[in-house]
Amino acid sequence: MRKSNLFHFFLLGLLFTSAAFFRLHQLKATDIGTDESFSLYIAQLPTADIIQTLQKGDNPPLWELLASILTDLLGFSLYNLRIVSILASILTGLGIWLLGSRFLDKTSGLLAASFFLFSNFGFFIAHEARVYSLLGLLIVLS
Repeated sequence: MRKSNLFHFFLLGLLFTSAAFFRLHQLKATDIGTDESFSLYIAQLPTADIIQTLQKGDNPPLWELLASILTDLLGFSLYNLRIVSILASILTGLGIWLLGSRFLDKTSGLLAASFFLFSNFGFFIAHEARVYSLLGLLIVLS
């Protein structure tokens, strides 16, 4: 492996490690807000009830199902619900890097991922126990 590739992967690892650290470090900084109470309520329901309840509204059930599975594993709390959004946000950054690297070059991909991962918007959606970060991931992957 060439030196430039090693350096690029070092920067990439540093970028995603620091993004995860800062997101997790600030995770408890805000109380429950906006419409997170809806997510808290829905994620506590059994799987069949999650799907049935969300069929009546305009929210697809994927985020709530993932949150329900994670809270079953880790315990139910707002902190654990927000971890789903943090993971989706970091994976969105990875998707942005892949897009930039594929269609431009590795440096452009790294810069684009950095801009997203350290933007105010990126932090905001990562800390919301809602579907927004998962929606961003699915858009980037599409």
